[in-house]
Amino acid sequence: MSLPLQLQQLFTEKLTVHKRYRFSINEQLHMMDTAFIVNEIITASEEEMEILFPILTNMSENEDALHDYLEYLATIYVQTNERHSTF
Repeated sequence: MSLPLQLQQLFTEKLTVHKRYRFSINEQLHMMDTAFIVNEIITASEEEMEILFPILTNMSENEDALHDYLEYLATIYVQTNERHSTF
């Protein structure tokens, strides 16, 4: 089974609750749904998936820990894309 399919299966089986992550960066409120960050992960490069897969697998038995990590990744995603924004 390919890595994107393994990740999709992990998220399907282990995430029973979908959340909207809320966090502030530079006094600005940001929100990101679980589905968005999960899609970014399963469409990431093979290299990125190889890094994330063992981390996500190790915490997959604890849904709260998995959500905490996804929220962390969402924060990094916003910080990275803010720096590259043309607006």
